[in-house]
Amino acid sequence: MDPGKQKWNGHAESCILTALTIAHKFHRIKKHKGYWPGCPDLVAEVISPHDTDSEILAKALAWIEAGCKVVWIVDPKQKQVKEFRSETSIRIFTVRDRLSASEVFGDWSIEIGKLFQ
Repeated sequence: MDPGKQKWNGHAESCILTALTIAHKFHRIKKHKGYWPGCPDLVAEVISPHDTDSEILAKALAWIEAGCKVVWIVDPKQKQVKEFRSETSIRIFTVRDRLSASEVFGDWSIEIGKLFQ
């Protein structure tokens, strides 16, 4: 599976809305054309009005299967973030919570409420 490109909704589109990769991975590859030959450490995707629950779940699990450490699904309508770390480790954060991914960003964190202001 190519985690950078998938067929969603019957047509090919990039499934990366926001993908972050730790900088130390870049030194391993001198020159590369096309998609990054690996999986990002963290993917954050904002739900669009046309996305279905099953499509969102499929995307999140595809990233986890591809080796992504953390997937954040940002839901502006519900004002929450679903965090996937494995197929069975799924947490829901609301506006009162702080979101962090220490294995990717160290001590960085953000209040969920600030995402929706």
